[in-house]
Amino acid sequence: MLKKILLGRTKLEVTEICFGGWGIGSFHYGDVSEKDGRACIETYLQYGGNFIDTARLYNNSEKIIGHVLQKHGNREGVFVASKSPEVDPIKLREHLEESLRTLKLDYVDLYYMHDPPDDHDEMYNLLEVFEQFKKEGKIRAIGASIKGCDVTQRTADLCRQYIRSNRVDVIQVIYSIFRQKTAEVFKEAQEHGVAIVGRTVLENGFLTGKYVPGDVFIGNDHRQRWEKKRLKNILACVQDLKSFAIQPPFQTLSEIAIRFALDNSGITSTILGAKSIQQTRENLNVASLPALPEELKTRFVSLFSN
Repeated sequence: MLKKILLGRTKLEVTEICFGGWGIGSFHYGDVSEKDGRACIETYLQYGGNFIDTARLYNNSEKIIGHVLQKHGNREGVFVASKSPEVDPIKLREHLEESLRTLKLDYVDLYYMHDPPDDHDEMYNLLEVFEQFKKEGKIRAIGASIKGCDVTQRTADLCRQYIRSNRVDVIQVIYSIFRQKTAEVFKEAQEHGVAIVGRTVLENGFLTGKYVPGDVFIGNDHRQRWEKKRLKNILACVQDLKSFAIQPPFQTLSEIAIRFALDNSGITSTILGAKSIQQTRENLNVASLPALPEELKTRFVSLFSN
């Protein structure tokens, strides 16, 4: 059974692993049938998972999740998060209403700003709209999903900006072995009662260890956006990690990468996507593995924290 952790000041408890709905929506990770997508969600719920993350932009994701939730019937037992990139109040409301219809819900538990604005005035104007949604009972908590492929000091500073607004309940950030910069805001978030949800733990699949130098990504796969030189460096680095990081009881690099995120007490829940029952089970089974050896975590921090 997955461990449940209090989601910041929301007084709601969510499981340490959150199911990420990007992949099942057939959006930039190849096609997934609705049948397979539903099976992933059902498997996650069977393991005791109660936190599902999706977005208006994730193609069929909300539809698939809505179907399973309606069948599942335990609305109060499942915590649903969605997102919108809109900053225009009218379009944002349209997005939220469409998400609610597609998910077959009266409210979402957590609604994120998907790539929130840097400008302070825009931020506060947008937060006013989100707070109105909260008053109407359409959302229960407000989140900011901080974007950015390159996780830099600017990324960490934007996290702080939203944490210090004292109007955001949850910050979603990129956090992985390769990209640890956001860890510097975890303590401040905790002091403000703001929960941290981590994503991109497997680095778009690179930290599964199944890709090798020379692999090419084509078609409906957003990993093709990486320049050849950078891709070559990433895959070479992965091979180096595999040479020293995998040690009993861990059998795969995926397990190492997931456990690295789960071991960070500053993270409330870690988002993991899957496109099959097998992948879903493999991800969830990592929760039952022990913490990584301290010397291995120290080595990861030494190699990639800057």
